[in-house]
This record gives sequence, structure tokens and C-alpha cells, in this order.
Amino acid sequence: MSFSRNILLSLIALVLTVPWFFSEENIRLVGMPAWALYAVVAAVVYSIILFIVIEKTWPKDDSCE
Repeated sequence: MSFSRNILLSLIALVLTVPWFFSEENIRLVGMPAWALYAVVAAVVYSIILFIVIEKTWPKDDSCE
């Protein structure tokens, strides 16, 4: 993957973590509002995506110390 593709993937994932498409309905899942559960799950998924992007783009150190 190229660097610009990784940045674009990261930005799209970051925008999708914002729960702005939830309505004013008072739906509760696992004891919290649906938008809050979505935000927690999205934050976990975003951190996994960031890990993969950083792992792919960070230069590898070939020397053994």
C-alpha cells in the first residue's frame, strides 16, 4: 500500500467513528445508548486500522542490537 492510500484509509475510518447518523430514539444496548456503543466499537476498530497502517508504513530497522 502506498503512503497516500494509507492516509486516506485512516481518514475515512476516522470520519466513520463519529456517530452523527443516530436519531433521537432512546435505544439502549448493553446498558448504554446505541450511539455510545457504536462509538466504543468504532474506536476499537479504528485503533486496529491504525495499527495495521503504521505497521505497513513504518520503516523497518534491519540491524540487530
